[in-house]
Amino acid sequence: RLWSKKGAGFRQKGNRVLSPRLNFKPQKSYASENTAIMHLKETAERHFNEGIAALHGTGFKAIDKDYATDCIITAKNLGSDVATGLCLQNGWDCEKNLSGAASYFRKAALVGNSHAMYLLAVCLLPGIENVESPGEAIQLLRMAAEKKHSRAQCELGHCYRHGIGVEANMKQAIFYYRLSATSGDSRGLCCLGACYHIGLGVEKNPKKAVDLYMRSAELGHPSGHYNIGCCYNYGLGLKMDRRKAVRFFMASAKAQNKCAMRQLGICYQYAEGVRKNTKRASAWFMRAALLGDSDSQWHLGWNFKLGRGCKRSRSSAVKWFRLAADQGKKEAQWDLACCYALGEGVEKCFGQAVHWFQKSAEQGCSYAQCDLGWCYSTGKGVSRDYRKAFGWYQLAAEQGNSVAQYEVARCYRRGQGVEKNSKLAVRWMRKSAKQGNRGAQVILADLYTNGEGVRRDLKQAAMWHRKAANQGEKKAQSKLVELMRMHPQIRRLSDNVDTNETLTTSCTKLETLSDFVHGAASWISSMLTSLSSVDSVVV
Repeated sequence: RLWSKKGAGFRQKGNRVLSPRLNFKPQKSYASENTAIMHLKETAERHFNEGIAALHGTGFKAIDKDYATDCIITAKNLGSDVATGLCLQNGWDCEKNLSGAASYFRKAALVGNSHAMYLLAVCLLPGIENVESPGEAIQLLRMAAEKKHSRAQCELGHCYRHGIGVEANMKQAIFYYRLSATSGDSRGLCCLGACYHIGLGVEKNPKKAVDLYMRSAELGHPSGHYNIGCCYNYGLGLKMDRRKAVRFFMASAKAQNKCAMRQLGICYQYAEGVRKNTKRASAWFMRAALLGDSDSQWHLGWNFKLGRGCKRSRSSAVKWFRLAADQGKKEAQWDLACCYALGEGVEKCFGQAVHWFQKSAEQGCSYAQCDLGWCYSTGKGVSRDYRKAFGWYQLAAEQGNSVAQYEVARCYRRGQGVEKNSKLAVRWMRKSAKQGNRGAQVILADLYTNGEGVRRDLKQAAMWHRKAANQGEKKAQSKLVELMRMHPQIRRLSDNVDTNETLTTSCTKLETLSDFVHGAASWISSMLTSLSSVDSVVV
C-alpha cells in the first residue's frame, strides 16, 4: 500500500471509519525499487562508518567497542559487504572465517570502498594467519590513503617505518603518521608520539610526545594509555608519579593491552605505585601470558619456580619458560636450558640443555654463552671442543660476564683452545677480580706472588688475597696468613690497610646515619605541617 487509511484522510473513531478528508497527502514512497536499494545501502554505509570510527577511534571519536560491534552487525544485516567481511574476520554474530572475510573485502574494494581496501591490505600483510602479499597490500593502502582513510595512512607509515613491503624510509613514515594524526586517528597520534619520544625521523621532543600520547589516550586507544603510564612510571617528559602510572596501566589493561597487564604485574610484584601483592602480580602475568606475551610468560615461570604469588611448581615453570622460549625470548631459553641441565621440573638431558643454550647464546645472552662454553669444555651434551669453548667464553667475557672472563684467563694461562699468553691471562683475570669474582682474586694474587705474566708485587698479592678472604674464601685466608708470616712487611701494610678501611667504613656509616636522621626529621616535619592544614586524612 502506498498510504495508510490515516494518511489517506479517513477519520477513525473506535472501530468505525468516518468520512474521508478531501485534502489528504500520501506518505513518502519510493519511485522505484532501485531507489529503495540505494537508500538501504546508504543506511548500511552510515552504520558501518559510525561503527568503524568507534572501533578504531578515528575522526576524533572515542573508542567504544560495544557500540561499534552493534553498528557493524546492523550494517551487515542491511547487506554491507565490508561489514559482513569484518564480522567474519572477528566472529561477530557469525562463525569466524578469514578466507571468507578477505573475499568480501575484495568485493567491496573493487567498487572503491576505502575501508575495504584497508581491511584487505591488513589481511595481505605478513602475519600469523595471513596469506602474505605485501606488494598488493602496499598498493591497496596507498589507494585508501589517497581517499583520506586515516587508519590506512597510519598503517602505511608503519610499513615505511619497518620496511614491510617497501624500503624503510622514516621521512615517508612521519609524513603518513602526521596525515593520520591530523585526521584524529588515535593510533596515528600514538605512533607519531612514539617517533617524537625516541627521535625517529624527527627531532626528539618528549613534551610533544606526551601531548600526542595524551590525545590518543583521550580517544581511548590502549597504547596511548600505556605510553602515558610509562612516562609517569619512568619520569619521561612528565614528573615521576607511579600511582598515576598504575591508573593509566589499568585503563590500558582493561582494553586487553598485554603490555599493560605485564606492567601491572611488575608494579604489584615490586610495590611500584601500589602495595606489594604477589598474588595479583601472578594474576596479571597470567592474563598477559595467555594472550601470548613472552615477557609475562617468563615472569610467570619464575613465580611458579619460586612459589611467588602462586603454588610452587617446577613443571609449571618449565611449561611457561618453554612457551616464552618458543617465541625467542633469550632469557627464557637460558632458564629452560638450566632446567634441563639440572633436571628441575623436567628429566635431566644435556642434549636439550645444549640446544637451548645455543639458541640463547646466538641471541647474545652472555650467561648462555658462558654455559655453552662450559658444555664444550667438559663435553656435556656435545663432543668436547676447547676451541669452541674458548670462542663462547670470549663472546661472554666481552659483554662483561665475570665468570666468562675468569674462564678466558684460565684458557690463556693453560693454552687451552688458544695459544698460551700469560699477559692476557693477567689482563682477563684482573677484569674478573674487579667484579668481585673471588676465584679470580685468588689466582690473580698467585700471579702477583709468582710474577707470572706480571711483575712480582707482594703488596698487590696481599690485597687480592684479602679481598677474596673478606668474601669467605678459605684458601685466600690461609694464603694470606702464610704470605704475612713469610714477609713481615706485608703484616704492617695489612694492619694499616685494615685500619684505614675500618675508619673509612665507620665514617661512611656515620654519614649514612646522619643523612637518614636528617631525612626522617624533614619528613616528619612536612607530615605535621600537612596534617595541621587539613581536618581529616583519608587513607
